[in-house]
Amino acid sequence: MLSANMASFSIVLGVFVTPFVAICIFFVMMGVSEAREQVRLNGSAVEVEVTILASGVQSQSRATNAPGSGGSNTAYSPQIRYTYELEGTVYEGDRVWSVEEHFPVRPSAAAVAARYPVGAVVTGYADPTNPASSFLEMRWSHMPFVASFAGVSMLALLAAGFIWIVGWRWLGPTILIALASTGLGVGVSSWIGFLWWEQVPAGARPGWALGAIAAADTVCLLPLIALFKARAGARLYRDAQAFSGQQGADE
Repeated sequence: MLSANMASFSIVLGVFVTPFVAICIFFVMMGVSEAREQVRLNGSAVEVEVTILASGVQSQSRATNAPGSGGSNTAYSPQIRYTYELEGTVYEGDRVWSVEEHFPVRPSAAAVAARYPVGAVVTGYADPTNPASSFLEMRWSHMPFVASFAGVSMLALLAAGFIWIVGWRWLGPTILIALASTGLGVGVSSWIGFLWWEQVPAGARPGWALGAIAAADTVCLLPLIALFKARAGARLYRDAQAFSGQQGADE
C-alpha cells in the first residue's frame, strides 16, 4: 500500500515540478547565452561613426500576475535606428546596448532616446567578425548573470526538495540525482561567476556581485545536504520494515 501511495505521489510531484524545471533551464540557457554574447561583443567591438536615422520609444505589453496590474504591464525601450560604415560597406542597426534592456516607465526610455536626435553623428560599436551586428553604447548589464544564477539556484532547490521529500524511498537514484545536480549546479554557477568576475571590468560590476556568486554556489550544495536526510530516512524505513517483518514472524 505504501509503495502504491508513493508511486502516485511521485507522479503528481513530477507533473507539478516539470514545468518549473523547464522554466529554470530556460533561464539558465538564456542567461548563459546572453552573458557570453555580451562578453564577446563588448570585448571585441570596434568603434564606428554612426548617423542617427530615427529616434523614439517603443512600448510592449507583457503578461504579469502582479496584483492590480490587470494581467499585463507595459515595458518601454528606446527605439533608435542608425547607419554606419565598416570596411567600405554601409550597414543599419537598431541596438542601443549589446544586451537590450527595458524600462518600467516611459521617461527612462525617452531619456536614452533623447541622447540620439535624428541626424546626429555619434560613436557606436560594431562586431568585426559580424559587421552587421552593432550597438550604440558600451554598457555591461548584470541581468544575464543574475538570470543564470537564479535558474541554477532554483534547479538546486527543486532537486533538494525532491530528495528531501521522497529520496528516502529510492536512495540509489537519489544519490545519483544529488551528485549530478550538485556537480552541474556548482560547475555552471562557478563558470558564470568566473566569467562575470574576470571578463567584466571591476567598475561595471555591482558591489554585490561576489555575494551573488557565493550565494549561488552555496544553494547548489543543498541537494547533497538533503541527501543526508534521505539516507537517514532510508535507514528508518528499513528498520521499520525489519521490525514489521519480525512482528509478523513472531505472530
